[in-house]
Amino acid sequence: MIALPTPPHTGPGATQSSALSLLSMLQEDSKPLVFAALKKLLRVVDTLWHEVSDSLPLLEEIAEGDEFPKETRAVACAVASRVFFHLEEYRDSLRLALGAGDAYFNVVSDKSPYVETLVCKAIEIYTKVSDSTTGVSEDVMDDDAEDDDGLKDKVLGIVEKMFERCYSERTWSHALGIALEAKNIDKVKQILEKCGENLNEKVATLKYGLSACTTVVINCAFRTEALTVIGENFRSLPESHNDFASLVRCEHLLGNSTSVSSMLAGLLKTGGDSSLLALQLCFDLVDTGDQHFVSAVTAGLPKGDDVDAAIKADMEKVTAILEGGFAGELELAFLFKESDSDPLIMANLKKSLEEKGKVASLLHSMSLHANAFLNAGTTNDKFLRENLEYLKKANNWAKFSATANLGCIHQGHVTEAMTLLEPYLPAEGGAVAATGGYAEGGALMALGLIHGKPNCATALRTSTTRYLRDQLRANSAN
Repeated sequence: MIALPTPPHTGPGATQSSALSLLSMLQEDSKPLVFAALKKLLRVVDTLWHEVSDSLPLLEEIAEGDEFPKETRAVACAVASRVFFHLEEYRDSLRLALGAGDAYFNVVSDKSPYVETLVCKAIEIYTKVSDSTTGVSEDVMDDDAEDDDGLKDKVLGIVEKMFERCYSERTWSHALGIALEAKNIDKVKQILEKCGENLNEKVATLKYGLSACTTVVINCAFRTEALTVIGENFRSLPESHNDFASLVRCEHLLGNSTSVSSMLAGLLKTGGDSSLLALQLCFDLVDTGDQHFVSAVTAGLPKGDDVDAAIKADMEKVTAILEGGFAGELELAFLFKESDSDPLIMANLKKSLEEKGKVASLLHSMSLHANAFLNAGTTNDKFLRENLEYLKKANNWAKFSATANLGCIHQGHVTEAMTLLEPYLPAEGGAVAATGGYAEGGALMALGLIHGKPNCATALRTSTTRYLRDQLRANSAN
């Protein structure tokens, strides 16, 4: 007796191995039969999309045909949308998903990769539409040049739902990021207003917005507008929750030196930990390197009789940090104390070069550069002082570089700069040395390097700048 093969299992739990039979049913005249086939296709399309893709024209015909019921068209849209999704044609997928409706494309509760990807595409279109209203170049919009059945208008509804989802989940940073990228200042204000119920969340959101303005927002006018809104919200926070460091950074980006001066004076008057905070903010300002802004903040601080006796000592400390070079002195002392460069490195390098006989000019210069980088900012010029004969081997532009290396080693050592470089600086009257002025030019460059750091004393930097300018004028012919 011949055993007959067991028929395949066709129960509810069976896995569909092919979609060809279902696709053939789509060409039937019976509308209920077409609807049933579409419902089954929707369940298997994520695994059999490669077979369904051949019938995309038929699916779109059903989706757009008026002869089919609304529910049938919605399911056809959902099936076709998922096929386009797997084909990575996200714009067409989004267009059909919007036609399927909330029953098959729920952006609020469904967090599947399919929905999340299409939501990202919707946000991309939303930001581009917003860009076009702020004068962005047309080539940015090339990918979305054709408006398929008002797709851009429908996308606004999806994005609004995403904002509502962010509000309900309290993911304020996500919502603020979308608003900033889309350059929608009204949404920025709305988000900051809604997150104000929890002060800790609002502070975190404001800090994120401040960071995003400096990294994401390119348009200068909108960045200024967004920073103004963020600064207003920072200032409205109670002192117990305010992040003064972020507020100072925001005011610096906006150029509001007067506001920073008032803030520092207010913190000093409060006393205690607030005074320490004011001093730390001063260090942060110096670290920005914006000397013009720091000078403007210093000019806005109370002076003379306007300073209360209780905060006079602290005000002097603030001035010393901002313009007195106190931060530079601390840095210089730290680098000098913690310098751990090995003198044997340079000794062995010099010895290996001299053992080869005549030292090539290039190798000689590189050895001096290596010493400068090895001891940069530490004021440790022991190798140069102990090897003056080796240093004298430099000629012409090598002599210029060798002298300029002193500026690298003594960077920030402004109080002794003129004394240190006096043997190499141009003589009184601007006369150029017979050797061609290479050492003098290197000394001037070294002087500039020493005073190049923003945390050095303003008065010394100003006088040195004037000295360098006078030397350049006196030797303009050279």
